[in-house]
Amino acid sequence: MSRAQRIAVVAAIAVVLAASVSALALQALQAPPASSARLTVIASFYPLAALTSRLVGSDVAVGTLVPAGVEPHDWEPSPGDVQRLANADLVVYIHPEFETYVPDLLAALPTPPPTVVTSEGLELLRRQHGATIEIDPHIWLDPVLVRHQVRLLRDALIHIDPAFEADYRARAALVDSDLVDLDADIQASLSDCAIRTFIASHAAFTYFAARYNLTLEPITANPDIEPTPTRIRELIVFARANGITVIYMEPLRASGPAQVIAEEIGGTTLPLDPVEALSASDQVAGRTYFSVMRDNLANLVVGLRCSP
Repeated sequence: MSRAQRIAVVAAIAVVLAASVSALALQALQAPPASSARLTVIASFYPLAALTSRLVGSDVAVGTLVPAGVEPHDWEPSPGDVQRLANADLVVYIHPEFETYVPDLLAALPTPPPTVVTSEGLELLRRQHGATIEIDPHIWLDPVLVRHQVRLLRDALIHIDPAFEADYRARAALVDSDLVDLDADIQASLSDCAIRTFIASHAAFTYFAARYNLTLEPITANPDIEPTPTRIRELIVFARANGITVIYMEPLRASGPAQVIAEEIGGTTLPLDPVEALSASDQVAGRTYFSVMRDNLANLVVGLRCSP
């Protein structure tokens, strides 16, 4: 059974479970509140939850469907996730073609919560994957596009919680300022580099590369598909021809292909994190979207041999 078929089965089960959601909600009205949260926002995965958390106060609960430390490409919903969405005041995701399970699960609810699709209004890149053409969802790796996402999040929160409009606008302005600073730092740090091409585990950094005048050569377009021996040989030749000595790998994925290429060219590997999923220990240690992006920048400066 394919991943799409499994998700469809989950959605079908969710339809059955949805009949019990209304009864559960009625019981909940007569039960003590589970927490002191005024509102509950459910984001599909980490970067959206991280941005949302910056915009809301401590009295708003923010959760994710995809657990900490799990790649969204690998995760599949369970029937129980319909209950989480049923209890949400707002659901946040990138695009229905990426998190296909979100609209499927929402359709199973008698009264779906409001949603915000944070790619709305953006012209998304598309890429060939087998016989199909898929969107590239990785807009959160381009700070300029993230500013657009923050504006959509801000407006959605104001719509469902207008009494706190001033707070949402103030917090969104602070996040926007941080994103402007991050963009400026990346522009400055990557302005003078010996090379402008890099090899990375998969095609997550296409928007980032386009923004900062870099060329990304992915080991594989899809992280779920292993590169062929022919592709590995092509990249070894490509790396040697372009003076590449650092191969970038993803922290949460097997680094075998990147290691093979690095060894063949006499180079090394460094992490380049697509910020799709921070582990629970990373979050406890205080790592954030911004700190991971700055770590990525530091590693790119090394691999591209950029001048200070």
